[in-house]
Amino acid sequence: MALAAGTDLLLHEAIGFDWVQDDYKETDAATRTATIEHHRKSHTSPADAGSLAAAAGPR
Repeated sequence: MALAAGTDLLLHEAIGFDWVQDDYKETDAATRTATIEHHRKSHTSPADAGSLAAAAGPR
């Protein structure tokens, strides 16, 4: 967040996670769990992106 503090413009990649659960519902439980965990660790939800933006205070 320190890199974004006071920036003029903040762009942030965000994904909804519902599609991951839907796309992997036919796979085995271990693969589904690992895939969902990967996406949650590697990506940001829209709500979290909004919270990060509010905390960074872009102009």
